[in-house]
Order: sequence, then structure tokens, then C-alpha cells
Amino acid sequence: MSLSGIRDLLIIIGIYCYFIAWVYLHTYYDSFGIATESLRLSYTSYLIFSYDVLTSDAFIRFSIWAVIAFICLSTIFLFLLHRFQRQGRMRLRFARTCAILLAMVALFPILFQIAKQTALANYSDDRTNTGSKHRIEFIFRKDIGMDSNVVKSNYSISLLSSDAGKNLRMLGETDEYFIVLNQLPYDRQVGSFPEGAVYYVDKKDILVSHIILSSR
Repeated sequence: MSLSGIRDLLIIIGIYCYFIAWVYLHTYYDSFGIATESLRLSYTSYLIFSYDVLTSDAFIRFSIWAVIAFICLSTIFLFLLHRFQRQGRMRLRFARTCAILLAMVALFPILFQIAKQTALANYSDDRTNTGSKHRIEFIFRKDIGMDSNVVKSNYSISLLSSDAGKNLRMLGETDEYFIVLNQLPYDRQVGSFPEGAVYYVDKKDILVSHIILSSR
């Protein structure tokens, strides 16, 4: 394969990786009620997040079947190529090109479903095992929360600053906000997610933020 061919192949792979990462991130954060437009996500970040989809069980199973199908179809193509005359070979190569283009288009809805399935599975896992997310603590500035809706604001600030149950988990970060999840631990006997709340904590109101790394 020539350098231009390798370049074109890498561009195509990059497009697919960006697509599955886009679907994954939008589905995952939308499940928490978070708009991805507000997060710090660069093109490089999207390519990194595609790793979650590429290593999922659904994608691995699909890849195995795709490789088997490719080997079988390639064997049939080579067999027919040796049997046909020049005119038939031209038509066969044209049919192969059309099949490749059709497969490339068909990959988009397949990858969409795989990325969405992976995102929902990871959302469910993160709601079930909140310990997989970094715990975070805040020390607020003294003058915070006194501008409007004081009672409700003070309650939320008290909840976020004390975190007596050690339930605050970091979900994401923007230029202006920390995005955190407050949720009680999952009770397997109940069998459903406990009620949780997602907070956008304004960085201007924070004196110190403390991210706790697991000892595991």
C-alpha cells in the first residue's frame, strides 16, 4: 500500500472513531442530563473516548464476525477472479468496489448502535458502582449563596460542602463549572438506582476543590 493509501485509510479510521466517540459521549452524558456542548472536549478527546467503544464486548463480537465475513468474501472473490475472462474481471472488480462502499455506509448505523449500547451500559455501571468515579470535596467562599433563592441555595451548599456520606462524585468539568453527582450507594436488594442529583458548581464560588483518589 502506498503512502497516500495509508493516509486515506487513517482518515477513514479517524472518521469512524470520531463518530462512535460522539455517539458514546452524547448518550452517556445525556443520561445524566448533561449537555456535551458544555464540557471540555477537543477532537483529541473524542478519539480517546472511542477506546471505550472499541474495547466493548459488542464491538469485539462484531469485529470477529466482520473478519470472518471478510475472509470468506475475499476467498470467493479471488476464486471468481481466476475463473472469469478480462471483461468479467472488470465487472467483478466494479462489484467489489460497490460492495466496499455499501459496507462503509452500513457501518454507521451498526457502530451507532454499538456506541449507544456501550454508553448506556457504562452509565448503568457508574450509577451502580459510584466508587469508580473520583470523589470530590469543596470548600466554598464565605459569601456564596446569598444573592438569590437563599434557603434552597444554602441547603445545596451545605450538602456539597459537608458531603457527610462521602457520595459526591466527579462527572466532568467545564471552564466555569465542576459537574458532580450526589447519589447514595446502590442497594442490590432494592434493585433500582437510588435517586441522584447532578450539580453544576460554579468555580468562582470555590475556594478549594479536593479530588480524592481511591486507595485501591
